[in-house]
Amino acid sequence: MYDGLQIAEDIKFTGFDEIFNTQESSAILHRGIKLNLPFDKKAPTYESNSKGTSFQKAIPHIWDITFWEEWFDEMARFRYNVISVWNNHPFTSLVLLPECPGLAIQDVTGFDGYSKKCQSRRRLTSGDG
Repeated sequence: MYDGLQIAEDIKFTGFDEIFNTQESSAILHRGIKLNLPFDKKAPTYESNSKGTSFQKAIPHIWDITFWEEWFDEMARFRYNVISVWNNHPFTSLVLLPECPGLAIQDVTGFDGYSKKCQSRRRLTSGDG
């Protein structure tokens, strides 16, 4: 993938008139980004106790597939190959448990009036493995 991106960039900047003969090797094998992932107003992220508002503003973007497409395209463009996603244990926010019906995120609520209906999820029962 990185070689294809490099060829495309070379052609974009110099056109087809030049011959390319390069060999590159990454000095850092794992280049990545740490992302504090806020799911919802009730399950924000590690930064929820700070005075910052970035986690509040990020909630609508996290639930938008276009955000993720652009995010991974930019990571590839800048040759990042690792993403580390952090959250306050997401299991209880994303899995519906019969014993705890009000625990999982039913509908996403953010700040400044943001809300999103969640698609139906399969309820985890004791017979699931």
